[in-house]
Amino acid sequence: MRRLLSWMAFCCAAVITAAPVAAQTDTAATLPNALRLIQAGKFAAAAPLLETMTAGQPPNARAWSLLGYVRGQLKDYAGALDANLTAATFIPTRPAALYNAGLMYGQLGRKDSAFALLERAKATNRLDMTQIGADPDAAPLRDDPRFALLFPTAVVGSLPPDQIQLVLDMA
Repeated sequence: MRRLLSWMAFCCAAVITAAPVAAQTDTAATLPNALRLIQAGKFAAAAPLLETMTAGQPPNARAWSLLGYVRGQLKDYAGALDANLTAATFIPTRPAALYNAGLMYGQLGRKDSAFALLERAKATNRLDMTQIGADPDAAPLRDDPRFALLFPTAVVGSLPPDQIQLVLDMA
């Protein structure tokens, strides 16, 4: 009987100590799987994988960033905004996350918040803001005069004179 109890205690201890390793292995495999699904355009299938990752590993900046992207592709702009705001708390993903959160605010019709975050993204000097000109998620913001101010100075200098005057009037 003692031997059985000892063996059971050993097995329980082995399971308890192995569980975090198994969870880490599962989580490590989840990100490549999610990336494959994203590359295949299967955003609805990638979302639950990333949601599991972010629930199990809140400090995973890349997972939060990808979750924001996936939710945006699924037109869940509020969910994308939440994920991007979380991703913005991490230094490596901050510039892109601020940019993406700004675009999601735009999709939600909250232009002041959108431009506040987009200006912060620009201020990092770690992001090519010219991409906003071709970004379809920026469409709700294009008619706002603040939009032109997001471009680097060299780009503003290449604008037609009437648009340059508009930018100068806003400054």
